[in-house]
Amino acid sequence: MARAGCCGRLVTSLYLQAHPIAIDYFETHNGVVYLAEVVDHIIPHRGDMKLFWDRNNWQGLTKADHDCKTALEDSGFGRRVKDGAAREGDIGVKRNSGPPALE
Repeated sequence: MARAGCCGRLVTSLYLQAHPIAIDYFETHNGVVYLAEVVDHIIPHRGDMKLFWDRNNWQGLTKADHDCKTALEDSGFGRRVKDGAAREGDIGVKRNSGPPALE
C-alpha cells in the first residue's frame, strides 16, 4: 500500500494488527506460521483507487511472498505487464506457481 502515504501506513498497520498471520500464498510455509509483513492486493489495483481501498481485496503476506507475487504479476518489480507477457489465468500460469518463499 505504498502509494497511500501516511494514511496508508496507518491503515496498513491497523490491518496487520487485526490480521497478523500471513497467507501461505505459494504453499511453501510447510505448516510454519509466519507473521504478515505486507498488505497485498489480491487483485492488482493498477491505479484503480476504489480497488486499492477495498478491504475485501486485501490479504497479509510475508514480504518474500509479496515480492515474488508482484514480480510474477507485473513481469518485474513495479513494472506494468507488457503486452504478450504471461499473466495469472493464462494457460500454464497458476496463482500458486512460483519460487519458494525466502526466509
